[in-house]
Amino acid sequence: MAPGAKLLVGKVCNDQGQCPDDAIIAGMDWAAHSGAKVVNLSLGGDPTDGTDPTSQALNELSRTTGTLFVVAAGNHSFGTQKVTSPGSADDALTVAAVDDNDEMATFSNTGPRFGDGAAKPDISAPGVDIVAARAAGTSMGTPVDQYYTASSGTSMATPHVAGAAAIVAQQHPEMNAQQLKALLMDTATDLGHDMYSQGTGLVNLAAATNPKVLPKGTLNFGRQAYPQSAQTKKIVYTNRTDQPVTLHLSLAAAFGDGKPAKAGLFTLGADQMVIPAGGTADVPVTVDGSVLGADDPHGSYTALLTARDDSGGIHLDSRIHAFLEAEKFPLTLKVIPPDGATDVRYGTVGFTPVDDQVYLHPGQTYVPGADTTTAPLFRGTYAADVAVSWRDAVGDVQQATPIAAQVSLTKATTVTLDLRKAKPLTVQYPEPTETYTMSDAVNRVSKTGAWTTATSVAFDYRATEANRWLLPTGKVTMGTLTHDLYHSGTTPVVSLRATGGGAPSALSARYVSPDSALSQTQMWLRDAGSGGTQEASIKVPRLPVKGELPVAYAGSGTSAELAAADVRGKLVLLTPTDICQGTCDYAKLQGERVSAAASAGAVGVLVAAPGLTSLGRSADADQCWDGPQSCPAIQPYAAVPVLSLPYAQAQALIGRIKAHGPKVRIALGGTSVPRVYAATFHEAGQTGATTFRLGTKDLDRVGLSFHSARPGEVHQLNWTQITEDAAVSSPVQLPRPATQRTMTVFVNREKNAITRFAAGWAEVGAGRLITHSRTEIDELVLTGGDEIHFNAGPSVPGAVPPVRTASGFSLQRGPCAGCRQGDSFYPTLYLTSAGGGRQALIGIVDDETLTHDFTDLPSCSTTPSPTIPNLDSVCDFRLKDASGKEIERQTVHLPDQNLDPIL
Repeated sequence: MAPGAKLLVGKVCNDQGQCPDDAIIAGMDWAAHSGAKVVNLSLGGDPTDGTDPTSQALNELSRTTGTLFVVAAGNHSFGTQKVTSPGSADDALTVAAVDDNDEMATFSNTGPRFGDGAAKPDISAPGVDIVAARAAGTSMGTPVDQYYTASSGTSMATPHVAGAAAIVAQQHPEMNAQQLKALLMDTATDLGHDMYSQGTGLVNLAAATNPKVLPKGTLNFGRQAYPQSAQTKKIVYTNRTDQPVTLHLSLAAAFGDGKPAKAGLFTLGADQMVIPAGGTADVPVTVDGSVLGADDPHGSYTALLTARDDSGGIHLDSRIHAFLEAEKFPLTLKVIPPDGATDVRYGTVGFTPVDDQVYLHPGQTYVPGADTTTAPLFRGTYAADVAVSWRDAVGDVQQATPIAAQVSLTKATTVTLDLRKAKPLTVQYPEPTETYTMSDAVNRVSKTGAWTTATSVAFDYRATEANRWLLPTGKVTMGTLTHDLYHSGTTPVVSLRATGGGAPSALSARYVSPDSALSQTQMWLRDAGSGGTQEASIKVPRLPVKGELPVAYAGSGTSAELAAADVRGKLVLLTPTDICQGTCDYAKLQGERVSAAASAGAVGVLVAAPGLTSLGRSADADQCWDGPQSCPAIQPYAAVPVLSLPYAQAQALIGRIKAHGPKVRIALGGTSVPRVYAATFHEAGQTGATTFRLGTKDLDRVGLSFHSARPGEVHQLNWTQITEDAAVSSPVQLPRPATQRTMTVFVNREKNAITRFAAGWAEVGAGRLITHSRTEIDELVLTGGDEIHFNAGPSVPGAVPPVRTASGFSLQRGPCAGCRQGDSFYPTLYLTSAGGGRQALIGIVDDETLTHDFTDLPSCSTTPSPTIPNLDSVCDFRLKDASGKEIERQTVHLPDQNLDPIL
């Protein structure tokens, strides 16, 4: 754009593409004080109202140094109010992107500005498939050759405008930043798009290089509180010629959605003006919000003031903006806790607009939670939600996230969420189960999709069942409301029964997990800056599933208590309330109390405490600061089997032990592999269902067999049910057995659905680190009784045919295997098991598109993974023609198509 320009090049982003605010501010300061007349900023953060530190720094630097900052609008595209900082700064010349047909690029961020509704972006430029210089050794975009690459983004549009500004600044060195900005904006070519998409239009360098008249530029009346009165400001025109200039003026005003503004809202002081030679003249513009009635649209308004001379040689467009607030009313949310609730706690209250007034509402409003909260909000329709927890009469923690799904606000309004009407959320299968995982989500989306509030909670396996409550809502008529529950349950892997000294009594004991082993990750940074990881498998020690054991009570588990209880050869019951409050302090429980019990000869430990939810465990991940050699040794979970016991049952058992001593014994039962149930439930329009029951006829049975030449552990296992009409399908985690086992899973029956099971397994080597880690994904349409054999038979290259339901529904997954396009054959294949499951993607090596787009399977190459040493990812193949001659392979870079870069 400006081939003769002198360049100053500053780096404000790190090698991972992250651009800290302090680095951006320092870079802008350096450039402005190093003499740069124009600064290109092809970067951005989050949408702001222009008051963030980076935007404020840009404004200050531009005003004090005269430097014009040309900034990318950003590339998130969906919805309004998306222009990012520092493009949201008042003084920034913010650039949107168009394609070669002058259509708005689908990715180009739109305004108005977040918060105050000010007009952004300012101008447009080409930003689709732009060929630009390529840095050595990089592969951004689609490389054209060694020196050039093609890419898209507002970051590619921004340099066009920066170059145009540099040329104008060279011709008119006396102009400051705001004069340059005003000139480029006022001479841009209107493409006919929404002003919040294109700004004033496409940059027009020819019109900007020899201006006869200079305008003041954008006129911003700012945010005007309700009720409004008339406000007047002036636009000043400067005549740069030696002859008077007559301009004809016209004004067109519209609401943010493009509909014409109400008559009298914007008025122009004159329709014609004469600017003396070498002089200035101004025209008043008045905005009078008092003409708007309660039902008229409020929010962001823009107007375009057009100035033309008689010859047509002068054509200037100046943008005018005003934000006219609607009347506000207090919206009060009142929460009534359940009867008998104690220790009631409230999360943050969220008020979310759900109507279509996208040019009025600044977004969601958050208020610190309490039993009664109030927020002043614009007239409109809202949803209000808050997370609440409390303890019931026995001290157990209960949770709910009630939502008032649709509240019309036309006057002071109070809405009540009465948790006395809430119901417990339960899932019932044909036999008793323990919840392994549960995810409960209510998703409320506004009429236009601009705002979303999601209330969700997830529970993993616990010492007791999770207590989740749901408050039913009415049916919404504006926007959408969905309720989704994902659940998996397991039959108990351990069953205990107290005998002796009375009638047998069942004990609801649980290990820390029904999984055969726990996983632990160790992470470090490699010399190149990328991460490296290794996984460990920690066996969960278990009691025998047959026989009986004597039991003793040893208080909180001190050495003295253990010695007095004579625990040798016995199960020992502990009540360590000092270290088990909710979740046990793992280091103290296992490292001190359980270790001491094992040293005293106990064969297992029962742990009970009021409100106990978890026995605890070591950290899920270790950070190894000096590489893998600095990783700590993986420790066993416990010296002996450890189980939790409900506190009420423990108290009864203690009484029995005290009364009958050695007569009391614990009968053992259980299984090494449980039966598993999994289900998904969906409601639309309202929430109301709280009890979900599945009978035998509602379930499909699937047998999962995990084949392995040597014993190992399944470290990943999930199930996904995918239907044609489901917008989102989330995987449900399942219990993980040892390999060389078969586990029966029952899933809820669904017509026209595709079922996906994904598994990962490995052997366990020295130091409990896993080796030869493999994955496999199997997809099928269930028939009622199916079998899946993971890792069955030899793994071979092959194509995987798509799975289709009876109606023809199928899934799009990864690249096509073995596809021909014209005369080219693409050797992208899968490594498959004998059962047809996908285990790895092979055929294209070291291509970043595979890494970004096909994350459900690892890529397989001829060399081990440098970042995940325990991954079994080494494989190769050859292609031969019909005569047996090997075909030479060529690797072709795939363009980045599904990425959303930070530009």
